[in-house]
Amino acid sequence: KSIKNAAAFDENGKLSSDIEYKLVENSVLPEGLELKDGIISGTAKAAPGTYFFTVEASKEGKTSATLDFIVKVKAYSISYEYVPLDDMTIGKPVNVSVANATTDDGIQIKYALKDGDSLPKGLVLSSMGLISGIPQRAYNDFEFTIVASGDLAIPKEVTYSVNVAGVVFDDAKFENLIIGKDYSFKLSAAANNGSESRIYYELKEGSSLPRGMKLLADGTLFGSGLDWGTQTFTVVAKSEGNVEVEATVTMSFYTIFETPVDEPPAAGDGAGCGASVNGNIFAVLLPAVFAVGGIMAINKIRIRRNKK
Repeated sequence: KSIKNAAAFDENGKLSSDIEYKLVENSVLPEGLELKDGIISGTAKAAPGTYFFTVEASKEGKTSATLDFIVKVKAYSISYEYVPLDDMTIGKPVNVSVANATTDDGIQIKYALKDGDSLPKGLVLSSMGLISGIPQRAYNDFEFTIVASGDLAIPKEVTYSVNVAGVVFDDAKFENLIIGKDYSFKLSAAANNGSESRIYYELKEGSSLPRGMKLLADGTLFGSGLDWGTQTFTVVAKSEGNVEVEATVTMSFYTIFETPVDEPPAAGDGAGCGASVNGNIFAVLLPAVFAVGGIMAINKIRIRRNKK
């Protein structure tokens, strides 16, 4: 906003435009605004209210003049309240609106997920506040936060919680496993829709288990890994009357010399630390080398003594 309305005339009565504008001492603009070359600019960050300040207009050789200004800072506001969401069902289309934010300032409101948040797998959120899609996984109390925002308004957040009925089967990670050591884990899926059908597990077509590991129909994953590194595979949980669901399983194997301290228990013992394949080889070979070396040294000593 320009405030360059001061006027100065030279000795010939000619209008001069090179006038300097500055705030008088102890006068300040609302936070976020600045005065430069007779123009007030910026984005107000001050609290809503009425602010007063005084500007001095000056020109060399002329008597300066001051003028008082009044600025009103107004804040656009959004109101966004929580409304419970109905339960969803895996495999069934969803079209539900969360666009219940309101404003008295006539601004357009847009909706987005809070950074780092996500919807149940298979669903998307439009900027108009519509959640749509087909849920691909079941969840208990799945939480996500939606942000309602508009130009010049402070954004408002609402956290929602929703159940997706079906068979709940979460991704699983098994880390710090030692190569060559026996392990046994139980994958666990459960229906949250009242179904009592037995759940069976199988490897998804095109996916493969780590070498040395096996998967039973009851979800038992057992064996001893043979390859170093992190490997992932997909398991399918099936039960009569329910939609098939998938989970990604991650297993990380190390040699005994690289394994972190908090190694999971081995199959059948619940705790303890066993040697890996590579560990056994080194544990056997190194003493053998020392033993042979010792024999050779002894033989040399005996030969030298005999020579003497």
